[in-house]
Amino acid sequence: MDAGRSAQLSLRLVQDQAGAASSALLAIDGPRYVLWAATELVEADFQRMTVAWANSRTELLTRHPIIEDEWALWPVGRPVTGLVYLGRAKQLSGELLRQLMTELAPLLEISLSVRDQEPEARMLYQALIERTPLRQLAREKLLVVLRAHDWNKTRAARALGVTRATLYKWLRKHGLAEAEGGAA
Repeated sequence: MDAGRSAQLSLRLVQDQAGAASSALLAIDGPRYVLWAATELVEADFQRMTVAWANSRTELLTRHPIIEDEWALWPVGRPVTGLVYLGRAKQLSGELLRQLMTELAPLLEISLSVRDQEPEARMLYQALIERTPLRQLAREKLLVVLRAHDWNKTRAARALGVTRATLYKWLRKHGLAEAEGGAA
């Protein structure tokens, strides 16, 4: 798994948890941003990001998120090294995003910080995922670990530090028992 794949998986976690139809991870590059990872963006998403960056760059760089009815732009890192865009969500609440970003921002920060150091990205990303308590991420962590191990349940169980029987129990509990190869 390279840094780009790590970014994509982290971004998918945030998108799924927020119930958004699209998402992007933007790396801050001086006075502009660079699209680092994205899922299902449409033209309106690009327009929102561009306008928000042009109008609110100072606020974003001082860690003030922009939260609208159906989209949000959330600063990541200290100092801010990137932005997470969530678009076309049914409803975004500030409290939900604050909690979600508190839990998942470290994954995104690592991805941004090592985007030019591919081998290190995999090790840091996997180490953080494997250290994150399962009660915090539950289903999402299972998906990430399974994807990281190409849906090999023996290797995924080993990475989680549990038996295969326990892994299968968790898969059933979270509705992933029938999932194969990323179908979930």
